Amino acid sequence: MPVLENWLPPSRENWELVSYLWRFFPLVTTIQWLVDFYPQGKTSITSSLNIPGKIAWATMEAPGFMILVYIVYTLPARLGMGVTSLPLANWIMVLLFVIHYIYRALLAPLVFNPTMSPIHVLVWAAALVFQICNALSIGGWLGGYGPVSDADWTAMRYGYWMPLGLVVWAVGFAGNVFHDEHLRQIRRGASGAVKNERSEFDKAGGQRESDGRNGSQTTTEDKPEEKVQGESQRTEELETSVKNEKNEKNERSEKRKKVDKVYVMPHSGLFRVILYPHYLCEWIEWTGYWMMTGFTCVPARSFLLNEISTMFPRALQGKRWYVERFGREKVGARRAVIPGVV
Repeated sequence: MPVLENWLPPSRENWELVSYLWRFFPLVTTIQWLVDFYPQGKTSITSSLNIPGKIAWATMEAPGFMILVYIVYTLPARLGMGVTSLPLANWIMVLLFVIHYIYRALLAPLVFNPTMSPIHVLVWAAALVFQICNALSIGGWLGGYGPVSDADWTAMRYGYWMPLGLVVWAVGFAGNVFHDEHLRQIRRGASGAVKNERSEFDKAGGQRESDGRNGSQTTTEDKPEEKVQGESQRTEELETSVKNEKNEKNERSEKRKKVDKVYVMPHSGLFRVILYPHYLCEWIEWTGYWMMTGFTCVPARSFLLNEISTMFPRALQGKRWYVERFGREKVGARRAVIPGVV
């Protein structure tokens, strides 16, 4: 029984509709060229609509590969085929998609990443819609609306493009993981620096509070005729002391906020020449994925172009952030995402 009639798995009409509209997704991303508002990662903001980074990332990315697997397992039966009748090449492509997203959606945020900035609910919702549309499009193609026999794959020059595309995919995936890990190493070091500075602030604040409490003690006795005047003076002193203590706490709180995020210029691998090599490597990865189909899979092509249209303006925004944060001299000749180009 389908989870959602004619959608999970999709009917041919609905699959064709989604796959057709999915081609025009780059038009939606043009808004990123107009505004720098992107409340995620380095450019996250303080908002009541934020979702904790790790939870947000996992829940917005994981549905994609889960939906794709569900479609590939259930659609063949609705088309009068057995799931085991799908060609091996279909399952290879399913496996590669799942490998990527188990790493990206589950392992990276929940196991490997030491910290993640909060993600605004708007970014979370947009990413979730992206994953659902992409899974419907690619899942339908692999589950029965694309090649369903070895003869279909042979017509796409399977013997030539599949191994070549697989190598390209593997190179891109490995590069993606490598550069992600370099960023994680920086984040681990930054987390240690934040803890040390917070500890120093807390110790300094605790010492001042202790000194203040000790200094407020008195052993003198007021003379009867000075009792009222002395009590009034002590009340004023107490109010002043409380006000000063509150101001000091606010100052320490602000200082702690300033060390909540520590950023370091990345320098390993392709970070020497571009600022977003993990973006470039992911594009290489999905180019290889499309290549495996002999460049005939329209959903795979749409996925690649949609990723580029989403991530490219983000990389340019990110470069501006690096220049503002570290200075043009520190950034040097590094490009945003394509070595020697942009």
